[in-house]
Amino acid sequence: MESTMSIKKPTIDIESTAALAETFRGDLIRPRDEAYDEARRVWNAMVDKHPAVIARCASAADVIGAVEFANERDVPVSVHGGGHSVVGRIAGDDGLLIDLARMNSIRVDPTTATARVEPGVGLDELARETHAFGFETPVGYNATTGVAGLTLGGGFSWLSRKYGVTIDNLLSADIVTADGDLVHASETDNEGLFGRLQCGENVSLVTSFNFQLPRRESPTDRRDVSRTARRRIQYNDPSNNNS
Repeated sequence: MESTMSIKKPTIDIESTAALAETFRGDLIRPRDEAYDEARRVWNAMVDKHPAVIARCASAADVIGAVEFANERDVPVSVHGGGHSVVGRIAGDDGLLIDLARMNSIRVDPTTATARVEPGVGLDELARETHAFGFETPVGYNATTGVAGLTLGGGFSWLSRKYGVTIDNLLSADIVTADGDLVHASETDNEGLFGRLQCGENVSLVTSFNFQLPRRESPTDRRDVSRTARRRIQYNDPSNNNS
């Protein structure tokens, strides 16, 4: 007689998500919620995944809570930053999707020529902000790409011949590890982890990037925007007939 063994998938029930919601500042989006279909959508429309819960984080504390929640229940985790993964790896079925889109602040320090950038920031947003202070941004070609995925994948840009790839300009990062610990990584703090980030290893969740910014050589016009930002404006302008 043949016997079969069924493997029970880990589940996320309403009661468990209610417990997470008690300390969660962001939004917990479930399949029954009106915002669910829009929240699970990724850039590649051919990817159609249905996570059990989408945790749209508002802070590093939310990220820690989401990771701990997933660890306690042994559920698979996927991460949404800018949402531009061509192959759709930022989404998965039945598990927990940690959405970092709301974490989108940019803080430029003109004195140190650095920018602290959260993972939900788009490249056009970063370019606009840094150009206003007279700095370049060695980031990618596509305005809709997120800074997190680009940086952790290396990040080739218009300026790479002069300033290297995007990850070369990363000074430090705040990271939530797979165990749910928040750590700071740089060439002097947790340098092993920082080195793994620089080598493109997907080892953790970055909640903040600290970039060195090269100064623009030409005079800065505050009305000016980057080539990346101009391109996005051009593509989104309904009066533009170029395709």
